[in-house]
Amino acid sequence: MSTGIMECVIAPKRGDFVQGRVHCLVGLAAYVSQDRRDGIETDICGIVVDRQVWQFYRRETSAAVSGSVLYTVSVLPDLVSA
Repeated sequence: MSTGIMECVIAPKRGDFVQGRVHCLVGLAAYVSQDRRDGIETDICGIVVDRQVWQFYRRETSAAVSGSVLYTVSVLPDLVSA
């Protein structure tokens, strides 16, 4: 069953971006596993934030993970308006 819904996991980690990235990716994997057990096939999105830098991730139902470039707070107005 596919709902076509994207869910979101946000993993803010102040000062330790690498730890935040790991936390986010583990969370995305856990959501995909739980959704599969529930018969749901969805792509899951995640965001890692450390006050100055943002990075977006997407884990597809095929288990492929893609990540964005790093964004800084100076480009946030452009991201929000996109």
